[in-house]
Amino acid sequence: MAMLDDGILDAAFLSHNCMGDFDRDGYCIIPKAISPELCAFVTSYARLKHRVSPNIYKGKDDSLTGIHREYGDALMETFLERLQAPVERATGYALWPTLSFYYTYTRGNELKKHKDRDSCEVVACLCFGSDEAYRQSKKAWPIHLSLQERSVPVHLNQGDIVLFKGNELTHWRDRFEGEWLISAIFAFVRKDSDNAYLKYDQRSYLGRPHIGMFRWSIGYFWANFKACLGRLLG
Repeated sequence: MAMLDDGILDAAFLSHNCMGDFDRDGYCIIPKAISPELCAFVTSYARLKHRVSPNIYKGKDDSLTGIHREYGDALMETFLERLQAPVERATGYALWPTLSFYYTYTRGNELKKHKDRDSCEVVACLCFGSDEAYRQSKKAWPIHLSLQERSVPVHLNQGDIVLFKGNELTHWRDRFEGEWLISAIFAFVRKDSDNAYLKYDQRSYLGRPHIGMFRWSIGYFWANFKACLGRLLG
């Protein structure tokens, strides 16, 4: 049965449409991966949630301080599940989905330099949209990737996705000068890696709340202990 057109353009993820080589460079760009209509719908959804119930972290020790973010939102988890197969085709890896976040950036926000945790071996970063004035003047707000001691600015227009190795590459964004911008990440781990235990980010299934950093850390240390023991005995 042919797949219905749900606004996620599977053909965009074929290798000849990808800009860059994920395996060689650690990242690649998939232009126009998501339809403008679907992006506009999600943008309206995210902006409404930001107005009604802002979830802004106030601490100073986080790469996303002062930014509205949501983990495991049901709509984003649906995207995460739907993107698994096309991202596998683009990277050549068999993958488990782990987590999703979406962010509402506003004027003055910045994404501090960081690497992601091990749940993010492969990250699909998607731009849903920004305010019209910013889009007309700046076109896109780049995410910077640190590659072999050089910074690569990746400019994403509405519907574009960049795939990159989130737990290996330092990445950041400079100060945002527009009114608002909606972005999301969808993360995966390789089924054949030591991080395969992070399937669903150690949740029972997608859409569940985060299990809490204490339980997450116990799972992390136990899995790494078993992996080390296996190598010693292997």
